[in-house]
Amino acid sequence: MLSMQQRKSFMSLCGRAWRNVAPGTSFDEWRTSELVSIGLPASTKVMDHVWDYERAMLHLAQLADDYGQMTYWGNCAKRRLEWVFRGFRADLEYLRGVAPSTDYLEELLERSRLGEAGQLTREDMRSACAMVDSEIRRLASLAGVDLDRLPTAGRPWCFRGAKAARFRAFIDGMAAA
Repeated sequence: MLSMQQRKSFMSLCGRAWRNVAPGTSFDEWRTSELVSIGLPASTKVMDHVWDYERAMLHLAQLADDYGQMTYWGNCAKRRLEWVFRGFRADLEYLRGVAPSTDYLEELLERSRLGEAGQLTREDMRSACAMVDSEIRRLASLAGVDLDRLPTAGRPWCFRGAKAARFRAFIDGMAAA
């Protein structure tokens, strides 16, 4: 379910998109059909407050011809991957026992020839996620550390444990996009 602020932003952008592409139709019918057309629930009450919301907002921004909103919502996946890398850094620091100033993640990326974390394309970041996650799993296994004890198993990341399937779906969805 969307928060009140998300719902307010959604309805504002939705209104602008409707006025741009279908002003002579019923707003509610148009909104519902647009959500369903991109594979989302017809109601914001059952819409996921992260992935569904971001997908809906990007679609509406495109319909509204709002370049600023398109740029913002189009970059959500990249911003989320950057956040994922911050979690990976925490895991690697935990597993390697290194000081926070030593950036093992950057070393991994350099060896992979993908580049620096801040300069990666979305697809390179997706590829790097799999590589870094494999390295984290390998190091955890060597150290005898259960994956549920890593920093990303808890807040704010929750990559592992109960929400691991959702994270996997996000990464897999990046390949399809």
